[in-house]
Amino acid sequence: MVYLFFKQERTKMAATVIWLTCFFLFVFLLPRFVKSAKLNTPKVLLPYYSTVISNFTLEVEFSPEELEIPNCYKWRTTRAEVAQVTLINSTDGECAVAAQVSAISKALHQMTTVVLAENSVTGDILRCDVIVSKIARLEVETTTRVLYLEDSPDELIAKGYDSDGNCFTSLDGFAFEWSLVSDTDIGHAVVDAHNILRIKRYKDSHYTTPDQIAPLEEKGLQGYSILVEGIRTGSAKVSTRLRDPVYKHLLPLDIRIMVIANLMLNPADVYVLLFSEVQYKVELLKHNKVSEITMPSLQYYIEVKDRDICTLETSRSVATALNIGSTEVVLKDKNIVVTEFFRQPSALFHVVNPSYLAFVVLPNMKWVLESNREYDILIEVYDTDSHKIFSSDNVRIEAMFPTAYFKVLFSSKNGTYHRVQTLLKGRTEIDGVLISVIKSDGLPHKISQEVKGSQEVDIYDPIIVEPSMLYFPWDPVTQAKHNYLLKARGGSGDYTWISADFDVTTVNIKGQITTYGMGRANITAADARNTAHTGTATIHVLPPNDMMFLPTPVEAVVGTILELPLEINTVYNGKKVSFTDCHLLNLTITFSDVTVFSKINSLSKFAKGCMSINVKALHQGHTEVTAIYEYDKIQLTASVTIAAFNPLHPVDPKVETVVSVSSSKDVIFNGGPQPWILDSSKYFQELSAARGSLLEMKQKTVRDLSAAFEMVDPSVLLSRLHLKFCICGSAFSIRKLCCW
Repeated sequence: MVYLFFKQERTKMAATVIWLTCFFLFVFLLPRFVKSAKLNTPKVLLPYYSTVISNFTLEVEFSPEELEIPNCYKWRTTRAEVAQVTLINSTDGECAVAAQVSAISKALHQMTTVVLAENSVTGDILRCDVIVSKIARLEVETTTRVLYLEDSPDELIAKGYDSDGNCFTSLDGFAFEWSLVSDTDIGHAVVDAHNILRIKRYKDSHYTTPDQIAPLEEKGLQGYSILVEGIRTGSAKVSTRLRDPVYKHLLPLDIRIMVIANLMLNPADVYVLLFSEVQYKVELLKHNKVSEITMPSLQYYIEVKDRDICTLETSRSVATALNIGSTEVVLKDKNIVVTEFFRQPSALFHVVNPSYLAFVVLPNMKWVLESNREYDILIEVYDTDSHKIFSSDNVRIEAMFPTAYFKVLFSSKNGTYHRVQTLLKGRTEIDGVLISVIKSDGLPHKISQEVKGSQEVDIYDPIIVEPSMLYFPWDPVTQAKHNYLLKARGGSGDYTWISADFDVTTVNIKGQITTYGMGRANITAADARNTAHTGTATIHVLPPNDMMFLPTPVEAVVGTILELPLEINTVYNGKKVSFTDCHLLNLTITFSDVTVFSKINSLSKFAKGCMSINVKALHQGHTEVTAIYEYDKIQLTASVTIAAFNPLHPVDPKVETVVSVSSSKDVIFNGGPQPWILDSSKYFQELSAARGSLLEMKQKTVRDLSAAFEMVDPSVLLSRLHLKFCICGSAFSIRKLCCW
């Protein structure tokens, strides 16, 4: 017993040692292999406590690896009289991953403390130096000092700096006073600043109100950040100061804001030929909408910097190229004084020589076209540096379209735009030549250097996918995947196949589809040389609704195979439609007499219907074939009666016989179809001769044989005869199957 006791104690001690070892490795060694956590900032500069306590939030930033490690950060400050620490979202009052640092020092001189965050699990210590000082000056940050008229407001942010030029980390809680001041330094009549700018509260705008500003706005105060918007063109100043009486000695800070209309000259950058004319438009972007300003205007006017390059007709805002070179066209506002930070709207104007022509077809910009389709064709002129030359109205280009392949529906006066319709399939070329530029006096300026070009065009017939509509049955039990090979014709012959819904069907590079689920999907065959040219087939996968056997021969010779086409329907858009292929549908096939026929080869595709049931005739007789589909509360059935008969063959004579003139001979046949069990009135027996004028025949009844005929030859001529005997027992029989 003593031995067992000591053995158990030894086992417990070993387990404890192993557990402590694992804990030691986890706590002390694992942090060595992961990236350490850190605070969101190493230093914080806060204003001293006068009437408002400034705050800043310190947070522990974890690496992805350290998120997997337990932690418990305990916060403290080395000098509680300088700053205090308050835990944020702590669950136990001791540990937190974030803390609020509040500057509580009231000393006018600079004070410093250290905030420590110690992870009690790993022993890691994070630190942040907190400096508390006095604000010595203010500055205002803004994205731009130029605002567009009635556009989105701009945000102005006040920044505080100490005597050494260090920027304060936070001015949260401080109330500011923002005001508008008229600009008296503009050199012309002074306009009230309140007629040019408007200070807007965050809660009255589409901007999200900062968390530090919301409490101040609720009290009717302003914080370190405001919104300013322009309401009239001109310039004004925005001034700001701290409301705290301690900082009344700080001079207010003013910044100049200019409000302009968001104007544009169109076209903005053009390359033109000698004597080409360009009409400029002045456009105003306002509330995300572009509107045109009528020129000439009382407020705006256009100037050309170098009048040797081009002239400007101000009444029409039309610039005319005079010499090779470049200049700038400037839009000016009579109410705006140009300053170093305000750039007037302008456009560049280049006069160049032509080099070559290029042809563009729209849409899709590919010269693989379809017959009997309309296209837009552009003829473009380029210079030697491949700059596209502006197609002015007084340029003249001549285009030649082969009449066998194209019908021109419309052409622009300058010959750069043509609306055409393709006519025939084939390969052809379009030609073009730059002729001249019509000057203002009406005389043509001939192009000294010949500029011409051509474009090769391939025209194909439209793409057609066959069949265009397919229907397949959906069986929730088997969830069979139906395959079907689509055929495409037309286009270049190289197609890219795409399915619009992969949950319904997929398609491979050869056009073979595979169904996966119930629904509707389009299969598109796109021309690989121009994917805008497509043909489409629609695939429907729907539950079956009805089934029936189609009219077909229902009699077969014993030993042969009979194919019974079956049609299964569904309902789509209120109409009954037949499935394209249903041979994978799970059907049950039964026979009323299993000795007459047997089912073979399971189910197969058939030319008629969506599947064919193949049966083999075993024994002469009749039987009823029934096809059954069942799922849940749905039951579909279809039945047809079929018959098997022995082969029809002659008994006497077996091959031929010889009879003399005016003599008779009994001809006996055996086998053939039997009277139809459902309607025997259509049963008949018929014997015919190749040369019926040489003899006469009459039918005789012979026991146990199918039929006998007495043949009497009244002719005086001897002849060789061929007899043909037919027996048909059903309206669905094929005559040649019943004859010998």
